[in-house]
Amino acid sequence: MTKISMKYTFLIHRYVVQKLSQSSIHTPITANSVIFQKKTKSMQLFRLLPILCLLFALTACNSSSKKNGQQIEEESSTVFYLIRHAEKDRSDPEEKDPALTPEGQLRANYWSDLFREVPFSAVYSTDYARTRQTAEPTAASKQLNTMIYENGAALVKEWIAQHKGGHVLVVGHSNTIPGIANALLGEEKYSQIEDTNNANLYIVHVKGQNAESILLQPEPINRNHMVPQELP
Repeated sequence: MTKISMKYTFLIHRYVVQKLSQSSIHTPITANSVIFQKKTKSMQLFRLLPILCLLFALTACNSSSKKNGQQIEEESSTVFYLIRHAEKDRSDPEEKDPALTPEGQLRANYWSDLFREVPFSAVYSTDYARTRQTAEPTAASKQLNTMIYENGAALVKEWIAQHKGGHVLVVGHSNTIPGIANALLGEEKYSQIEDTNNANLYIVHVKGQNAESILLQPEPINRNHMVPQELP
């Protein structure tokens, strides 16, 4: 059974309290013709619970157990958080390296806000403006440099060895992120992401030769994510 430090439990609890103390209803706003619908506290909590519960389940990586009175150190585990880049500017079909739209910037800040209690040891991005800009708010909040990668599916063994016991964020594309998740799992579980979907969060928990995953679609972005807020 995974053991969770009291410090980390407290941080997650504080995050729940902070979220629930926010305004009960978000006023609908428009950003690049996207309407953000009203949300109640109960809806916010419902969408937050899967992520918070998963963090409780996956957090402490270097746990130990006793056998015949002796302390036995269990194998370290690594947690990967895989996301596609946020919404990109599609106004110029000839642009091969588009930046994020204002809505995409909102989503990038949203990821940073959502991941605020995750102790990332590394942040990876492909070398495109849209992926770098998606990764940057989270990397900056963790005081990490975004590391550039190519062909992530071929790098998973290296990443697991390099970041054993850590939490790793990987930002990629609709046709690469599912493949990275599948490579970590050792099975073809996920298919390509639909082009209109920028919200998927794949969390893969790797421990030894075993791996488990979950696919989440967190709450929609809203005005509160224009600038990530600090916990009190």
